[in-house]
Amino acid sequence: MWDWIPTLVAFLAIYSVLFVFYRPDLLFSMTTTAGGDTGAYHYPMQVLIRDLLPHFKLTGWAPGWYAGMPMFTFYFPFPFLLIAFLHWIIPYQIAFKIVTVLGVFALPAVTYAFARLLRIRRPYPALAAVLALVFLFLQSYSIYGGNILSTLAGEFSYMLSFTLCFLFLGTVHKGMERGSKFDWLFVVNCLLLLVVVLSHVVATFALVFLVWGLLLVHWRRRALLYLVGIGAVGFALTAFWTLPFVADLKWSAKMDWIQLHSFHDLLPTAVLPVAVLGLAGMAYALRRKDRRLLPLAWITFVSLVLIYALPNGRLWNARVMPFFWFSLYLWTAYAAVWFAGPFAAAVRRVFRTSGVTAGRVYVPIVAIVLGVAIVLTGQTTVVRVELQAIGGAFGVDKQRAERLSSETPAALIQWNYSGYEGKPGNSEYQQINSFVAGLPPGRVMVEHSQTIEEFGTLRAFELIPYWTQLDAEDGNGVAQPTMEGTLMEASLTAPFHFINQAELSEEPSDAILGVKYPSLDVVAGLTHLQLMNIPYLLTATPEVANRVKADPRASLLATWGEYDLFRIAGATGYVQVMKNQPVRLAVPQAAWRDLAVAWYENPADLATPLVWDQGQPALRQFKSVSAAKVASPPVTTIETGGVVTNEQLTDDTLTFDTTAIGVPHWIKISYFPNWHVKGADGPYLVSPSFMMVIPTQSHVTLYYGRTNANNAGQILEVLGWLVLVGIGSWRVAGWRKRKNRRLPRPASLGRGPGSGEVDDLR
Repeated sequence: MWDWIPTLVAFLAIYSVLFVFYRPDLLFSMTTTAGGDTGAYHYPMQVLIRDLLPHFKLTGWAPGWYAGMPMFTFYFPFPFLLIAFLHWIIPYQIAFKIVTVLGVFALPAVTYAFARLLRIRRPYPALAAVLALVFLFLQSYSIYGGNILSTLAGEFSYMLSFTLCFLFLGTVHKGMERGSKFDWLFVVNCLLLLVVVLSHVVATFALVFLVWGLLLVHWRRRALLYLVGIGAVGFALTAFWTLPFVADLKWSAKMDWIQLHSFHDLLPTAVLPVAVLGLAGMAYALRRKDRRLLPLAWITFVSLVLIYALPNGRLWNARVMPFFWFSLYLWTAYAAVWFAGPFAAAVRRVFRTSGVTAGRVYVPIVAIVLGVAIVLTGQTTVVRVELQAIGGAFGVDKQRAERLSSETPAALIQWNYSGYEGKPGNSEYQQINSFVAGLPPGRVMVEHSQTIEEFGTLRAFELIPYWTQLDAEDGNGVAQPTMEGTLMEASLTAPFHFINQAELSEEPSDAILGVKYPSLDVVAGLTHLQLMNIPYLLTATPEVANRVKADPRASLLATWGEYDLFRIAGATGYVQVMKNQPVRLAVPQAAWRDLAVAWYENPADLATPLVWDQGQPALRQFKSVSAAKVASPPVTTIETGGVVTNEQLTDDTLTFDTTAIGVPHWIKISYFPNWHVKGADGPYLVSPSFMMVIPTQSHVTLYYGRTNANNAGQILEVLGWLVLVGIGSWRVAGWRKRKNRRLPRPASLGRGPGSGEVDDLR
């Protein structure tokens, strides 16, 4: 019993530190979490709870962001699903907070379990848990993932997936050690892999490479088959999400990341001491020839290789760095084991205690000393925000980064979990949302400005559809969409939205990397709003507001301090009969964005749409244009007096009547292959990122349905669950059989030796 006391004291210190920062009065208060991206995730939660789960879906269409976008197709549903389940038991606001801190609170315990499952002897598991706490408070970065600052910025899905990766590695190691049996532990491993994948794809990407390090300890054919079996079943379980993700990734907004390769990026100042101690831990393990640490060595080596091997493109190597840094902290914990001997010897000499007592106090002292240091530095240390280097890619520019650099972890936690309700500008913020809810339905464009931060986060107005939906449910208006949105990479329309934002903002975020953005140009910006069916514009600075007031297409609706809301004339609705024939553009899909941006930049060409030509027969009637001519397409006027009536838009359906049968119609909703149409040919991808249909009858219905990838993924998912149910049933049957064998037999009812009974047949 006494051997467990040092571990218990260490965990008491760990969670005392966490609760000093994550105050229970904040976590269990009825406030709507604000701060960073986290403060905008209430809209996806609302879509999941209100629209998807009641129809037994985890993914679907969300009309509230970016002219509509596929929700949870390119982002990770499990943490949100967990919030949804919890909110059936406890209030939503508290359920949301619990899940956003779950990965943080679980990391020390999971690290301890990881070390125990690898059978690394005490005191290493407890020391590893303590160093996991230290890693959580690493302040050299605040967006890559894996630490508290990143989690507060919105990476709580990454945090959960990152934590569960190490639990998965530990349980798979245990399964291999037990002889690679297909038993309950195999089922647990498959379910853990399911949760990791559905929590974050970047952590999953890293895990695909890290898991092979377990074969360094268990290099047997059966162990390899066990690992492959987990991968196969885990893939099947997640196929309903992963297959559409892979198949449709080309329809997302590609980010052209430039990889980080400098020495300072790899080993920032705060990590250098840990790297030195980590090297000492590696040397100690090498000296002891401790093969149980080979999986950890593999994590360090492979994550380092990935950091330098990843090319520029969609996947940013900064997101892999937390695995490398965390492995250094785990090696530092092993170095701390090395120091346990000299510490025990010193304690015996000074206090004349036994060696056992001296050894037992080592872990608690380390935990308490480091815990006190974290509490002191976490209240006073200046936070270095690396977003200064990457600009506005996450909606945070240099000015915002400089403001954050004066904040402490304690202050940022207070900012997030005191919620929108705890901000000085909340009254004005809610007035704006309530006024918007009372307007006729229409999309809202918002000028990007640092002043929005006063409401709780720069992304505060991305929650226009969330707050207006609540107003609508109370009978005080209608749910209104916005052109803003956090999950920018999930929408093909996002690059064009940020072009509009650059034209209509003094401080644009320029968030989609790889796009050349214009300077402030209100005239062009309002033209683009008309094209994209955006009737409302909320400005945040006098400069932009004055330029908008000077344009006859804008009329002022209301003013709150420096915020002005305008109505923009000329928005044509979600369906528009084309005035000019579209021109066909036969190019690889990957080239579409840049060509559509070139078309979008020239207001004179906007009346002649580009349609992506994949050889469909219905498009042969239109002229073809080369990539070099997209900025000046030929104009062919359509002579028609056709009109659109009875336009009805729901969450995932658009219906309308038209008198212009056979004439192409512009559908001002983001293109995605799950959209299907009845009563028309199409839908086709048309510039900039919308849909086009050619009605074949007067009544047309567009609906968000399924693709072959969805169907194939669901079939594989069912097969995966059948495998797990089969294994479970087989193990239950085997358990019952063994139990029956152990039960005592009843006394014999027939003749036998010593029975004393008379045989009636004798």
